[in-house]
Amino acid sequence: MKETQTPVFMNPLTDYSFKKLFSEKELLIAFLNDVTPWETIVDIKYQPSEQLGASKEDRRAIFDLYCITGNDEYYIIEMQVGKQMYFKDRALFYTAFPIRKQAPRKKNWNYQLKGVYLVAVLDFILFKDEADEDFVIEEAYLMRKRTKARFSDKLNYLFVELPKFNKTPAELKTNTDRWLYCFRNMGSLNTIPEEFKDSVFEHLFDLARLEILKPTEMEAYNKSVLEYSVLQDVADCARSEGREEGEAKGREKGKAEGRVEGKIEGRVEGKVEVAKRSLLKGYSIDEIAELTDLTPEQIKDIALTIQPTGRILN
Repeated sequence: MKETQTPVFMNPLTDYSFKKLFSEKELLIAFLNDVTPWETIVDIKYQPSEQLGASKEDRRAIFDLYCITGNDEYYIIEMQVGKQMYFKDRALFYTAFPIRKQAPRKKNWNYQLKGVYLVAVLDFILFKDEADEDFVIEEAYLMRKRTKARFSDKLNYLFVELPKFNKTPAELKTNTDRWLYCFRNMGSLNTIPEEFKDSVFEHLFDLARLEILKPTEMEAYNKSVLEYSVLQDVADCARSEGREEGEAKGREKGKAEGRVEGKIEGRVEGKVEVAKRSLLKGYSIDEIAELTDLTPEQIKDIALTIQPTGRILN
């Protein structure tokens, strides 16, 4: 039996780790300057991550990290593990908040705006065109259709598609490469690779050491790891079981509805397995419902199948 190695560093793709590591100003500035093509950032001021609408009825937004640079430009930094169908729309929705915020109340205003930038680190592929396969980092902005010239430099988007990045340590040439390698591999490393022996990355690895976490921090991190693994399981099950079940149903029925039903059944079966694992690890029904989209009643039924005594976790 293969012995499981004890993790040394945090997985930076978990919600807890991402926010903890990049709440360190030095690391966030270095990351943004290395990965984005925009103007060099000298200083940043962190802002409250929760953004409210104009009224109580309006939908709010909660950013992973939100800051203003020394030039008064707005940066939203997002890390997204689970695939979201309308993530491009979500990016537009998020950048609307700092745009609207710049309008002064009860004052004359000439509509001049400061730049708004969204950086999204994605653990899924957003752009699936064949021509995009070799591009890990994708920029988007407003453009004039006829001339292909920039319409405005006030809205800027950068998407990092981590699954497209597969370089080995020997292939890392730039700091951008090193950041992306850390995102994909740091949680499984036991030592700092030679390619990362400089002040910024040594600081990153030192801050990510699990041994320095306090008990309450370790508890929060472990919960974040479980959430990450649940999201991964749901995504994997939806891709594999949904596809296999859909194809099998389609062959049996020879109808389009057979393929659709099979895919749906595959996704449900995958979520059931995730719910079972989460129940055994002590997750509450509310937490599992939020992670899997199953109803509390469905989760209670699943709990009864693995807890013959009828005791259900609340």
